[in-house]
Amino acid sequence: MLTLLAIGAGIAVFTGLGAGIGIGYATSKASEAVARQPEADGKISKLLLLGSALAEATAIYGFVVGLLIILLLKDSSATASVVNKSASVAEMLQNTVSLTTVSPYALAVGAGVAVLTGIGAGAGIGIATAKACESVAKCPDADGKISKLLLLGSALAEATAIYGFVVGLLIILLLQNSPSQYVADISIGAGIAVLTGVGAGIGIGLATAKSCEAVSRQPEADGKISKLLLLGSALAEATAIYGFVVALLIILLLPDKSDASSAIGAGVAVLTGIGAGAGIGIATSKAAQSVARQPEADNKISKLLLLGSALAEATAIYGFVVGLLIILLF
Repeated sequence: MLTLLAIGAGIAVFTGLGAGIGIGYATSKASEAVARQPEADGKISKLLLLGSALAEATAIYGFVVGLLIILLLKDSSATASVVNKSASVAEMLQNTVSLTTVSPYALAVGAGVAVLTGIGAGAGIGIATAKACESVAKCPDADGKISKLLLLGSALAEATAIYGFVVGLLIILLLQNSPSQYVADISIGAGIAVLTGVGAGIGIGLATAKSCEAVSRQPEADGKISKLLLLGSALAEATAIYGFVVALLIILLLPDKSDASSAIGAGVAVLTGIGAGAGIGIATSKAAQSVARQPEADNKISKLLLLGSALAEATAIYGFVVGLLIILLF
């Protein structure tokens, strides 16, 4: 069973995949941007450092959860092993030793899966940073406006990684002493639920990237473009919040139920939001480009974005409602 503990820690630190690719991509585009506009190297370096730091944080979340799994759950697993070995042969053959004997291992996997949410944010922030560096090379005078857009979008994308980090911590800290025999289902279900944020992290990153490009083409429209980015990103972010809320409810409500085996079902249901989060981000990115081409049409474009995003958001709400019903009624 210690193998599952190690796998959980390994899964957690795998979160760095998104940040590694994102930072590498951003650095490659920053190098190209400096070659195109050497005089702007200071501004480009500043953007690269800002975006890379935010992307790097998503990898740190996975690192911290991996360490906590090793340092905190290993002691719990040792206790569970003693309980398991002290059980009589008859009990073990009859499977009367409850799932609490393997709870530490299940906690490790659930916490590791939860923090994987950061992969989407790390990659999304890297994509946004790459486009921001390119945009400053095209229009150095707009670096202040582009920096604000990058910071705004990256902060919203980063939040999706934080949701996974918080859920991972709660699984480790709150569930390891739970008397429920369904701790395995609860921890894994919560971890799956918060993965919903992967779509929003990538979607917000794409929207931020195109918004930065749009401002470099039409600096005077930065206010209108910022408004669109905030609108679309907020709607995309909501899909990640649905997964976060379901994960919290799984952790806080289901341990007290006599039968919490439905936890994984609730987590899977809310994953519907992955598509909505990514889709709204794609729509927002094109809306920003469109406003740069035709600033006078920003109100009409905003209405279209709001309409389409609301319809896409509904698909995430369906999964959210089903997840809630599974938690409350099963």
